[in-house]
Amino acid sequence: MHNTLIMLSIVFGVAASLFGIWAALSEVRDSQDDFIADLKKQGRRAGIAAMCAAASSIILALDFFGAARWMEIGG
Repeated sequence: MHNTLIMLSIVFGVAASLFGIWAALSEVRDSQDDFIADLKKQGRRAGIAAMCAAASSIILALDFFGAARWMEIGG
């Protein structure tokens, strides 16, 4: 279970990095209508990056505290 949680955390961490880079490198056009649409796209990508980073952190916390709890019970 430990290895599965670590791998999931890595996958979500890499996804967060990729979405963050994609959001940062998004082209923002000069036209006002295009500008607003581009900002919305950039915001969605950044939001997905934040959710992936949060999932990675939560999975690591579950792994850490879950392992600590089972060691206390088993030990």
